Amino acid sequence: MTQDLYASLRTRPGRSAIATVEVRGVGAAAFVSSCFHSASGISASKMIVGRVYFGKWGSRGSPGEELVVARTDQAVFEVHCHGGNLAPSQVLDNVIDAGGEILATTDWLDRTSKHRLAAEAEAALANAATDTAAAHLLAQSRGALEQWVDQCLSLVSTGELAAVRQAIDAMLARVSQGMHLLQPYKVVVAGPPNVGKSLLINRLLGYERSIVFDQPGTTRDVLKTITAWAGWLFELTDTAGVRPDATDPIEQVGIDKARDSIDRADLVLAVADATSLEEWWTDWPTEHRPRCIELWNKCDLCHDLPSTCQYQVSAKTGLGLEELVANIVDTLAAPDSVVVGDPLPFLPRHQRHLERARQFLVANGLVSCTHELRLIVNGDDCEIST
Repeated sequence: MTQDLYASLRTRPGRSAIATVEVRGVGAAAFVSSCFHSASGISASKMIVGRVYFGKWGSRGSPGEELVVARTDQAVFEVHCHGGNLAPSQVLDNVIDAGGEILATTDWLDRTSKHRLAAEAEAALANAATDTAAAHLLAQSRGALEQWVDQCLSLVSTGELAAVRQAIDAMLARVSQGMHLLQPYKVVVAGPPNVGKSLLINRLLGYERSIVFDQPGTTRDVLKTITAWAGWLFELTDTAGVRPDATDPIEQVGIDKARDSIDRADLVLAVADATSLEEWWTDWPTEHRPRCIELWNKCDLCHDLPSTCQYQVSAKTGLGLEELVANIVDTLAAPDSVVVGDPLPFLPRHQRHLERARQFLVANGLVSCTHELRLIVNGDDCEIST
């Protein structure tokens, strides 16, 4: 095996518009030259770093796959081909035929990244589902969180411990946003039968995900769908109607699942029928109330609702739904509190090290505090998402 040639698929496998294979090593230029035939006739060894070249990939005499190649460093090339499995597999097979090595994402990042945090950020970036998440993770891969750690270490060394504590507290306040760069916020739609939960879900999504029928117990199971608002991911869950007089065993299973989903939710949309004005949530456990938005649906059928009915919406006409989505985003993601370029902890281990660093700081254990801060960057319990 040629030790100076190795490659890895840098985009997620499966269906996509574009796939990217990165090729590195002393032998990378010679390998790319043997497979890539640029429209301009330039060889890989003469490509300028930072430029993109169009051409065909394949053996001479064959039609070849149209793609583009970019030289990002002297011994680093990116091959951007059609998405899916066939085109990138052909490039990787060519690397193997040339005696090179194909690396899995974790092995690739361990070999090419300067430290664990950079490897984690690169892996997370490849899995980003929105432009907002990608922008924040790109900032972390370029050193946003690392630079914050360096600043904290500098403050510790100069004895500015109050400033360190304030900085750690501010970073811990961003944990939820960081963790949800890849994982969706869980929003559960709950309420009695026939209050319009499924229609509300469909309207929020913009297509029919849930069955809508004017009969109690139509939704028997928990239906989950992921969408994106303002660049953040949200998992919307449609649940069975909760009613105390349910006797059907199957319906009761659906109600139990609904209650379990409510317990696990980041936010609950408690839906009531504006035509009946029954506040079913008055018996709801107190711990659920802070993460609940109370909605009065079917307000298009009513007039002069009481002022206590704060959120008046109509799943049928769409009335009030734009404001509802904005409130959900502000309540959970608080997008205005962070801007692209800010440091964000985005893995559970980052949170653990921050919490431990704060504990040691409060106990005046400065050596251990410093150690935990450094582990954010160089930790040996790296969590790479592939």
